[in-house]
Amino acid sequence: MPRGLVVGAMPGFAFESARTRLAAGDALVLFSDGVTEATSPAGEFFGKDRLLQIVRSHARKPAKEIAEALEIALSAWRAERAAQDDVT
Repeated sequence: MPRGLVVGAMPGFAFESARTRLAAGDALVLFSDGVTEATSPAGEFFGKDRLLQIVRSHARKPAKEIAEALEIALSAWRAERAAQDDVT
């Protein structure tokens, strides 16, 4: 998985690229750091592992259901508090 600065954030940066082929039934999930860095009332990050667990448990469902499951989990994680960053 390529790592680095988000595309378009700053001019003049070189970006790594990669290719992959998605098969029927595969899902591609794109998210901002506001998802993984969402904090619980105790200040703990939601994290990439938790996000992956939710995506994997809903992997064979339609994209809308994956997104809804993530929204529900994030809302519960934040205990209904407003997001501190973009959540995309």
